[in-house]
Amino acid sequence: MFTQSFTVCLSSLNLLNAREKGVISHFKTSDENLLQKILEMGINPGLAITLEQRFPNLVIKIGENRLVVNEKIAQLIYVRVGTSKIEIE
Repeated sequence: MFTQSFTVCLSSLNLLNAREKGVISHFKTSDENLLQKILEMGINPGLAITLEQRFPNLVIKIGENRLVVNEKIAQLIYVRVGTSKIEIE
């Protein structure tokens, strides 16, 4: 028997563990200047993202680019984190 389950969790970037991956879903801010700053950094919805390290700074990887983001910015970036489990009997 083949069984597959898939779970999707939505989380702000600052809550991820180091080396956890996801896809940028949206930004939770109404501050247009802050939103523009995030977009100018190349952080866009739909892109795959990895939180490479949490300390001493948050370092993210998007494609081949690595960026340092502060905690305030990380709190505004929401990521879809998926886990899958496949069982084959």
